Amino acid sequence: MSFTLHQHKTLTNFHEKNPVPDDNQLEIIAESVGMTINEVNSWFIRCRIRGPEEVWTSLNCDEDEEEQKKKKEEQKKKKQLEAILESKKMLEEQVEKKRKENEELNKIIAQQAAELTESKNLIADKNAEIQNLIKNSAKEDQTESKIISQAAEIQKLETWITNLTTMSHVQSDPVRFLTIEKELARVSSELKAFEEAELKKENERLKDQKELLEAMLQSKKKLEEQVEEANKKIEELSLLLKEKNDKIEAITQKIQEQSANLKEARHLMSCSLSLIDIQKDKIEAQQEEIAKLLKGSETVQ
Repeated sequence: MSFTLHQHKTLTNFHEKNPVPDDNQLEIIAESVGMTINEVNSWFIRCRIRGPEEVWTSLNCDEDEEEQKKKKEEQKKKKQLEAILESKKMLEEQVEKKRKENEELNKIIAQQAAELTESKNLIADKNAEIQNLIKNSAKEDQTESKIISQAAEIQKLETWITNLTTMSHVQSDPVRFLTIEKELARVSSELKAFEEAELKKENERLKDQKELLEAMLQSKKKLEEQVEEANKKIEELSLLLKEKNDKIEAITQKIQEQSANLKEARHLMSCSLSLIDIQKDKIEAQQEEIAKLLKGSETVQ
């Protein structure tokens, strides 16, 4: 047989007022302390023989085990609630951090998309310039063909003049023949100089156009490489953003679960506190009833 400190103190109060309670009083006392009538009667017998302190020492009772158990449970639940709240706070901080990271990623993706659009527009402009150069080159090829055609006409004229020199009436006139020959030499010299100048200009122009075209093609190649790299970056950022969103979704789900557990724990604690209050009220009411009975018993005696 064991007693809690609370039971022992309550029984000691009853013993001080009435060391020898009758059966009715024993029943009321037993109900108030949560013990059987035999246990209460045994305690009173020992107490009358040895005294309350000796009984408590001999029984080696500790503090009120039930109250200690309730306190431990309350402390345990309190620690659990604190741990849940701390975990919830940490999860909310992680969600906020991930949200800010996603905002930064969205900004980077938007910037990369703008740069990609600008690069594409620049490539389109370069392509248009190249097409214009190709068209201009075709026109210049036509000009060159025209020059060649004119040179052919002059060559025909030169042949015709040469043929004229073989004619008998020309051969009979040396002065006229010399004049025609000089004129032919002059025309040939001017034609040659004109052709050389035009060819030189054309070569310089074609050289410049070739260098410009090569530079533009090189620039186009670089821009295409930049576009490809930008596409890869955007793809990587999109994958990273998806991964971040999946993590946020998982954290959010965990927070919801923690919130549900917290709500349930609060409800259980509230129920436990309500039961404790009801039990205390019941014990106080029983103690008041016992006190009234004891007071009535003392009055009768």
